[in-house]
Amino acid sequence: MANDLEQRRAQLAARMRELNVAPDDPRIVLLFAQARQLIRGQLGLPDTPTAGATSGEDGRTSAAVLADLPAGVSEIAQAYIDEQSALPWYAQAPALSASEAGRNVLALSPSDRACVAVAAYLAWTSNRYDVAHAAALRRMVSDLLRAKLDFDDAQAVKLIKAAVREGFSGSSYSPNSAVAGALKRHVDTRGLSPDVREALSGLRARMVHSRADGNSQGRKLIAAVEAMLAKEGNFSIPVPRHRTNPVRDDERRAGRARSRRSRAVLGDDARRRPFRRRYQHRQRSHAGRSRRRV
Repeated sequence: MANDLEQRRAQLAARMRELNVAPDDPRIVLLFAQARQLIRGQLGLPDTPTAGATSGEDGRTSAAVLADLPAGVSEIAQAYIDEQSALPWYAQAPALSASEAGRNVLALSPSDRACVAVAAYLAWTSNRYDVAHAAALRRMVSDLLRAKLDFDDAQAVKLIKAAVREGFSGSSYSPNSAVAGALKRHVDTRGLSPDVREALSGLRARMVHSRADGNSQGRKLIAAVEAMLAKEGNFSIPVPRHRTNPVRDDERRAGRARSRRSRAVLGDDARRRPFRRRYQHRQRSHAGRSRRRV
């Protein structure tokens, strides 16, 4: 059976390379999760998260990131996460307002809610498919960021760096749309600081490298990042929306240049003169043949 699974894995990997689909493509992650649960169920193995899931560049676990919250705030956030611990990562967790633990999170001060949102997004981007309580973290980030919280530049940079780690290539089963909206509000109200600009430039480069423009969700997120970078006119490189043919594009540009030169030198009437002469010659030839028939 192990050999058969290895053969199937090789066939699937080859087909995904042909289709240019990454393993973390948001269009297929749900299918992979269901297949994983089915295989583990047939083998009699528990569906447990992958060990060693980390968050952040220092290798800490998501629980350690939440523990960095102010005293008392981490316990309130962890209570809602523990309440939804039975949900798989792809499930939709109930809204914060639908449970007592969630309402306690919403009752925090705006600054504490901003800290919880940033920490929850850092924890979610650690391993968005296998990390424990991913559904609760995703819901917490979405609900809190849509409340138009105020962030400082340091918190905005943390959000952007977490987005770089995650890829920011889609919005299905992710709070990326809420994160993009929160960053846009931050740039609109506080302006584009050098640190935020540098982080956004890195995020845009990461998205282009991972070909986030290959799906409609990724293109919307790229457009949002470009709009933020364009606040001070420091961004003008367009994102390719389709595959181009360099040779054909060069030919088109050369033809347009020749047309502009001819109009500048000869004028529009001179350009039409050869065609008019050929038309008049055809008319005279046709008239001559008609007279000979008579």
